[in-house]
Amino acid sequence: MFLLNKTFAQTYEPVVDTNKLWIIYEYCSVCHPDSGHTIAYKISGDSVLIDNEYWHRILEAEDSLYSQWSFSDFNGYIREENMIVLNKACISVDTLYNFNLDPGDTCFSSHGYYIIEDTLTKYFAGKNRKGQTVNFESDTIYTGVGSKKGGLLVNQYYFATGAFQSLICYYENDSLLYHNPDYESCYIDNTTSVNKLWSDHEIKVYPNPAGRLVSLRFEKALSQPVDFVLYDASAEK
Repeated sequence: MFLLNKTFAQTYEPVVDTNKLWIIYEYCSVCHPDSGHTIAYKISGDSVLIDNEYWHRILEAEDSLYSQWSFSDFNGYIREENMIVLNKACISVDTLYNFNLDPGDTCFSSHGYYIIEDTLTKYFAGKNRKGQTVNFESDTIYTGVGSKKGGLLVNQYYFATGAFQSLICYYENDSLLYHNPDYESCYIDNTTSVNKLWSDHEIKVYPNPAGRLVSLRFEKALSQPVDFVLYDASAEK
Protein backbone atom coordinates (compact mmCIF):
# COMPACT_ATOMS: atom_id res chain seq x y z
CA MET A 1 0.00 0.00 0.00
CA PHE A 2 1.39 3.39 -0.98
CA LEU A 3 0.89 6.71 0.81
CA LEU A 4 0.24 9.65 -1.53
CA ASN A 5 0.62 13.36 -0.98
CA LYS A 6 1.24 16.76 -2.60
CA THR A 7 0.10 17.47 -6.18
CA PHE A 8 0.61 13.86 -7.28
CA ALA A 9 -2.09 12.64 -4.90
CA GLN A 10 -4.91 12.31 -7.45
CA THR A 11 -2.88 11.01 -10.39
CA TYR A 12 0.17 9.27 -8.99
CA GLU A 13 1.02 5.90 -10.55
CA PRO A 14 3.60 3.70 -8.79
CA VAL A 15 6.73 2.61 -10.62
CA VAL A 16 6.87 -0.68 -8.71
CA ASP A 17 4.31 -2.87 -10.45
CA THR A 18 4.67 -6.55 -11.28
CA ASN A 19 2.69 -6.10 -14.52
CA LYS A 20 5.34 -3.88 -16.12
CA LEU A 21 8.32 -4.66 -18.34
CA TRP A 22 11.24 -2.39 -19.24
CA ILE A 23 13.67 -3.07 -22.11
CA ILE A 24 16.86 -1.06 -22.42
CA TYR A 25 19.88 -0.96 -24.69
CA GLU A 26 23.15 -0.67 -22.77
CA TYR A 27 26.71 -0.12 -23.85
CA CYS A 28 29.33 -0.51 -21.15
CA SER A 29 33.03 -0.38 -22.02
CA VAL A 30 33.82 -2.29 -18.81
CA CYS A 31 30.97 -4.84 -18.87
CA HIS A 32 30.73 -5.58 -22.61
CA PRO A 33 33.73 -4.05 -24.41
CA ASP A 34 32.95 -5.61 -27.81
CA SER A 35 29.34 -4.50 -28.17
CA GLY A 36 26.25 -3.27 -26.40
CA HIS A 37 23.43 -5.54 -25.37
CA THR A 38 19.71 -5.53 -24.68
CA ILE A 39 18.35 -6.14 -21.18
CA ALA A 40 14.77 -6.59 -20.03
CA TYR A 41 13.74 -5.87 -16.44
CA LYS A 42 10.65 -6.82 -14.52
CA ILE A 43 9.62 -7.05 -10.87
CA SER A 44 8.93 -10.40 -9.24
CA GLY A 45 5.41 -11.21 -8.13
CA ASP A 46 6.53 -12.51 -4.75
CA SER A 47 8.00 -10.41 -1.96
CA VAL A 48 10.83 -10.99 0.48
CA LEU A 49 10.91 -9.82 4.10
CA ILE A 50 14.25 -8.12 4.82
CA ASP A 51 14.84 -6.17 8.03
CA ASN A 52 11.08 -5.99 8.70
CA GLU A 53 10.32 -4.54 5.24
CA TYR A 54 8.90 -6.27 2.19
CA TRP A 55 10.93 -6.05 -1.03
CA HIS A 56 10.41 -7.34 -4.56
CA ARG A 57 13.27 -8.90 -6.51
CA ILE A 58 14.42 -7.19 -9.73
CA LEU A 59 14.62 -9.81 -12.47
CA GLU A 60 16.50 -9.46 -15.76
CA ALA A 61 16.62 -11.33 -19.07
CA GLU A 62 18.88 -10.93 -22.11
CA ASP A 63 17.51 -13.56 -24.51
CA SER A 64 15.49 -12.44 -27.55
CA LEU A 65 12.22 -13.87 -26.16
CA TYR A 66 12.76 -12.40 -22.68
CA SER A 67 11.91 -15.75 -21.12
CA GLN A 68 15.09 -16.64 -19.20
CA TRP A 69 14.76 -14.52 -16.07
CA SER A 70 17.38 -14.36 -13.35
CA PHE A 71 18.11 -12.47 -10.15
CA SER A 72 21.41 -10.88 -9.13
CA ASP A 73 22.56 -9.05 -6.01
CA PHE A 74 23.89 -6.28 -8.28
CA ASN A 75 20.34 -5.15 -9.16
CA GLY A 76 18.91 -6.46 -5.91
CA TYR A 77 15.47 -5.58 -4.59
CA ILE A 78 12.99 -2.74 -5.03
CA ARG A 79 10.13 -1.25 -3.04
CA GLU A 80 8.05 1.93 -3.14
CA GLU A 81 6.41 3.96 -0.41
CA ASN A 82 5.20 7.56 -0.15
CA MET A 83 6.21 8.20 -3.81
CA ILE A 84 9.80 7.15 -3.11
CA VAL A 85 11.30 4.20 -5.00
CA LEU A 86 14.05 2.43 -3.06
CA ASN A 87 16.63 -0.07 -4.26
CA LYS A 88 18.46 -2.52 -2.02
CA ALA A 89 21.52 -3.87 -3.86
CA CYS A 90 24.43 -5.69 -2.24
CA ILE A 91 24.66 -4.01 1.18
CA SER A 92 23.29 -0.54 0.43
CA VAL A 93 19.78 0.91 0.29
CA ASP A 94 19.46 3.80 -2.18
CA THR A 95 16.77 6.13 -3.46
CA LEU A 96 16.15 5.59 -7.17
CA TYR A 97 13.31 8.10 -7.49
CA ASN A 98 11.72 10.61 -5.15
CA PHE A 99 8.63 12.23 -6.64
CA ASN A 100 8.22 14.45 -3.57
CA LEU A 101 11.18 16.60 -4.63
CA ASP A 102 10.84 20.12 -6.04
CA PRO A 103 13.00 21.96 -8.59
CA GLY A 104 16.43 22.59 -7.09
CA ASP A 105 16.27 19.57 -4.77
CA THR A 106 18.87 16.80 -5.00
CA CYS A 107 18.31 13.05 -4.94
CA PHE A 108 21.31 11.26 -3.42
CA SER A 109 22.40 7.64 -3.48
CA SER A 110 25.63 5.76 -2.86
CA HIS A 111 26.18 5.65 -6.65
CA GLY A 112 25.85 9.39 -7.26
CA TYR A 113 23.16 12.05 -7.34
CA TYR A 114 20.95 14.05 -9.65
CA ILE A 115 19.34 17.47 -9.30
CA ILE A 116 15.69 18.15 -10.11
CA GLU A 117 15.64 20.92 -12.72
CA ASP A 118 11.89 21.17 -13.19
CA THR A 119 8.59 19.31 -12.81
CA LEU A 120 6.16 18.71 -15.65
CA THR A 121 3.09 16.93 -16.93
CA LYS A 122 3.62 15.33 -20.35
CA TYR A 123 2.12 12.62 -22.51
CA PHE A 124 4.47 9.63 -22.35
CA ALA A 125 3.94 5.87 -22.60
CA GLY A 126 0.23 5.97 -23.22
CA LYS A 127 -0.95 8.70 -20.87
CA ASN A 128 -0.30 12.11 -19.33
CA ARG A 129 2.26 11.60 -16.59
CA LYS A 130 3.80 13.73 -13.89
CA GLY A 131 7.53 13.94 -14.26
CA GLN A 132 10.82 15.52 -13.29
CA THR A 133 13.58 16.75 -15.59
CA VAL A 134 17.01 16.13 -14.09
CA ASN A 135 20.50 17.44 -14.79
CA PHE A 136 22.08 14.05 -15.47
CA GLU A 137 22.31 13.47 -19.26
CA SER A 138 19.15 15.57 -19.79
CA ASP A 139 17.04 12.69 -18.48
CA THR A 140 13.35 12.82 -17.62
CA ILE A 141 11.80 10.71 -14.85
CA TYR A 142 8.12 9.80 -15.10
CA THR A 143 5.71 8.45 -12.51
CA GLY A 144 4.78 4.88 -13.29
CA VAL A 145 7.73 4.37 -15.64
CA GLY A 146 10.94 5.70 -14.12
CA SER A 147 13.84 7.01 -16.19
CA LYS A 148 13.35 7.68 -19.91
CA LYS A 149 16.95 6.54 -20.36
CA GLY A 150 17.48 3.88 -17.72
CA GLY A 151 13.94 2.55 -17.44
CA LEU A 152 13.26 0.86 -14.11
CA LEU A 153 16.74 1.61 -12.79
CA VAL A 154 17.56 5.31 -12.90
CA ASN A 155 20.39 6.06 -15.34
CA GLN A 156 22.67 7.55 -12.64
CA TYR A 157 22.68 4.11 -10.99
CA TYR A 158 25.35 3.22 -13.57
CA PHE A 159 27.79 6.02 -12.70
CA ALA A 160 30.30 3.46 -11.44
CA THR A 161 30.38 1.47 -14.70
CA GLY A 162 30.19 4.34 -17.18
CA ALA A 163 27.36 2.64 -19.06
CA PHE A 164 25.27 4.38 -21.67
CA GLN A 165 21.60 3.40 -21.57
CA SER A 166 18.49 4.03 -23.61
CA LEU A 167 14.96 2.83 -22.88
CA ILE A 168 13.85 0.95 -26.02
CA CYS A 169 10.40 -0.37 -25.05
CA TYR A 170 8.02 -0.26 -22.12
CA TYR A 171 5.14 -2.70 -21.58
CA GLU A 172 2.27 -2.74 -19.13
CA ASN A 173 -0.06 -5.74 -18.86
CA ASP A 174 1.63 -7.12 -22.02
CA SER A 175 0.68 -3.98 -23.97
CA LEU A 176 3.44 -1.97 -25.64
CA LEU A 177 3.05 1.62 -24.41
CA TYR A 178 6.39 3.04 -25.56
CA HIS A 179 8.73 2.19 -28.44
CA ASN A 180 11.79 4.40 -28.85
CA PRO A 181 11.74 5.62 -32.48
CA ASP A 182 15.56 5.43 -32.62
CA TYR A 183 15.37 1.61 -32.59
CA GLU A 184 13.68 -0.65 -35.09
CA SER A 185 12.68 -3.39 -32.65
CA CYS A 186 12.52 -4.15 -28.94
CA TYR A 187 15.48 -6.49 -29.20
CA ILE A 188 18.81 -5.36 -30.65
CA ASP A 189 20.92 -8.07 -32.28
CA ASN A 190 24.39 -6.58 -32.17
CA THR A 191 25.92 -9.17 -34.49
CA THR A 192 23.82 -8.05 -37.48
CA SER A 193 22.97 -4.40 -36.80
CA VAL A 194 24.77 -1.16 -36.14
CA ASN A 195 22.90 0.79 -33.49
CA LYS A 196 23.41 4.34 -32.36
CA LEU A 197 25.28 4.71 -29.12
CA TRP A 198 24.78 8.42 -28.62
CA SER A 199 21.54 9.53 -27.01
CA ASP A 200 21.64 13.20 -28.05
CA HIS A 201 21.01 12.51 -31.77
CA GLU A 202 24.34 14.02 -32.88
CA ILE A 203 25.28 11.11 -35.14
CA LYS A 204 23.52 8.82 -37.62
CA VAL A 205 24.98 5.49 -38.70
CA TYR A 206 23.67 3.99 -41.95
CA PRO A 207 22.81 1.69 -43.60
CA ASN A 208 21.57 -0.48 -40.75
CA PRO A 209 22.34 -3.42 -40.99
CA ALA A 210 25.62 -2.64 -42.72
CA GLY A 211 27.76 -4.69 -45.07
CA ARG A 212 31.11 -3.48 -46.45
CA LEU A 213 30.30 0.26 -46.19
CA VAL A 214 29.18 2.30 -43.19
CA SER A 215 28.37 6.01 -43.41
CA LEU A 216 28.32 8.51 -40.55
CA ARG A 217 26.31 11.72 -40.61
CA PHE A 218 26.69 14.41 -37.97
CA GLU A 219 23.69 16.56 -37.20
CA LYS A 220 25.75 19.05 -35.24
CA ALA A 221 29.13 20.53 -36.04
CA LEU A 222 31.99 18.97 -34.09
CA SER A 223 33.88 21.30 -31.81
CA GLN A 224 36.98 19.10 -31.73
CA PRO A 225 38.50 16.08 -33.53
CA VAL A 226 37.14 12.67 -32.57
CA ASP A 227 38.40 9.10 -33.01
CA PHE A 228 36.19 6.18 -34.01
CA VAL A 229 36.80 2.48 -33.46
CA LEU A 230 34.57 0.08 -35.37
CA TYR A 231 34.25 -3.55 -34.23
CA ASP A 232 32.74 -6.42 -36.19
CA ALA A 233 31.06 -8.49 -33.50
CA SER A 234 30.41 -11.34 -35.96
CA ALA A 235 34.07 -11.74 -37.00
CA GLU A 236 36.02 -14.72 -35.74
CA LYS A 237 38.50 -13.96 -32.96
